[in-house]
Amino acid sequence: MRRIQQAGKRFCAVTAIVSLCLANASAAFGGSLPVAYAAISGSHAALWVAKEAGYFDKQGNTADLIYLGGGQATKVLISGSAPFISISGSAPITAAVQGADVTMLSCVLNTFIFSLMSRPDIDKPEMLRGKKVGVSRFGAATDFALRYAIRKWNLEAGKDLTVLQIGGVPEILAAIQAGTIDAGVLAQPTTLQAKKAGLRELVDLGNIGIEYPGSCIVTTKKYVRENRPVAKDFLRAYLEGARRTLSDKAFASRVLAKYTRVANPEVIEATYQDFARYVQPIPRPTPAGVKLVLDQLVKSEPKAASFSPDAMIDTSILQELQSEPNLLPLRKAQ
Repeated sequence: MRRIQQAGKRFCAVTAIVSLCLANASAAFGGSLPVAYAAISGSHAALWVAKEAGYFDKQGNTADLIYLGGGQATKVLISGSAPFISISGSAPITAAVQGADVTMLSCVLNTFIFSLMSRPDIDKPEMLRGKKVGVSRFGAATDFALRYAIRKWNLEAGKDLTVLQIGGVPEILAAIQAGTIDAGVLAQPTTLQAKKAGLRELVDLGNIGIEYPGSCIVTTKKYVRENRPVAKDFLRAYLEGARRTLSDKAFASRVLAKYTRVANPEVIEATYQDFARYVQPIPRPTPAGVKLVLDQLVKSEPKAASFSPDAMIDTSILQELQSEPNLLPLRKAQ
């Protein structure tokens, strides 16, 4: 209970700081923009590289990057405390179904980049029956990925296994090692760290061929409507970060080491490759990816059945940027 209270206090403090930053930022690119990212994961490489390479500054603005877990990042966006977040689709799509003003501008990754890891004695997913499995937060991408994947093995969360929210991907690994949980959904760099610690990879969720909004830039329709030039400049800088990540591996690896606080070159290499191999040439959100989340939501949010995937997507700025030289596509189509 004390841990939960402390987490709540930290969230309130961070939210207050972000609100103050946004209050001091100008409506145009003359001020500082708070930008939340939802996980310590290589999926946010483009954002981190754009920041470290000075691409936001080049557009006339300083982006202040703040780490907040998936559900918290979405709440900060909805509250108006941050104009942009880097996040997977689950939490913002859920918020949109519930009536929040949320829209996706771009998704550099359109699949899961998670692995389901377990104690060494659990050697197949079916053995998770009766076990405790960790996710970062309910409604976050780790939670969605787990609930979607276990259906393939005729398992249901809450009925066949217990799902616990642990707070973050590194914390999930720590909980498995401590014996608090039996398995959990991890992302690089934590996945390789888990393998080196002797944990078992039950399934690489990136290999199951699912179209899912895995790493997206999300904002509000109101913000785009009132600050479209800012949104365009921000997205341009972000995409320059994605291009630099792919073209300058050495620089990108140093940035990944800084933000993940991992020094092991092998772990950084795995983190880099997990991002690079899944980057979309034209990083647009897809209706099919949004629909996947909506279909999963129907049981808990009946309104998801009638929610249009297109209502969640705004690719107009991305389309404008496609006419600019040396920006898109991010890489050649495979």
